[in-house]
Amino acid sequence: MMTHNERGGVMTKAEFLDALCSRLCHLPQEKIENARQYYSGCIDGRMECGMNETDAVAAMGTVEEAALKQINFAYKKSSHSISHKIKSMPTFARIVSSGLLSAVCFAAVGIFWVASIALYILVAAVGIGGVLSILSGLAMCFIRTVPVGLCVIGVGTVLLSIMFLLWGPTRIINRLCATFTSFIKAKVRALLAKEALAV
Repeated sequence: MMTHNERGGVMTKAEFLDALCSRLCHLPQEKIENARQYYSGCIDGRMECGMNETDAVAAMGTVEEAALKQINFAYKKSSHSISHKIKSMPTFARIVSSGLLSAVCFAAVGIFWVASIALYILVAAVGIGGVLSILSGLAMCFIRTVPVGLCVIGVGTVLLSIMFLLWGPTRIINRLCATFTSFIKAKVRALLAKEALAV
């Protein structure tokens, strides 16, 4: 089956590649360029074997099919069964399902970031409490009794120790949140791109 352009004519290589890249606009630029080079090489290979340009382009299938293959390859969909069920629904139901799934994913991202920020605040509060306790203890050593001041300094030292112990895990959790956010964004972007092609 011939691949036709918007004017109804048979697509040239340049038109096919431009149409493909426009349908992959949700992907990173590097992946778009890889797709362009791959299909350009396939078309050139067929032309070197004796095909004319239009037949070589037609052998690639439709632009939509090529775009879907590239999206699936780029993101390596693991949830094939879920994707198949969504694709089998009517168009409106697919769009609604995609929107709900995106909302749930971003809600999960928000919960992780709130927890991460809350942990940072907790660690900061413990550290501030430790510093204030030490300063108060030093003041008590001069104003009141030394034993009481030393006890307060001891409490401050314990709080600072807790802060330093929690600082490493807090940073690790923050990095995990960033990684999880990037993963969710990529998955949702791929899903929305597929639905945009399907409409």
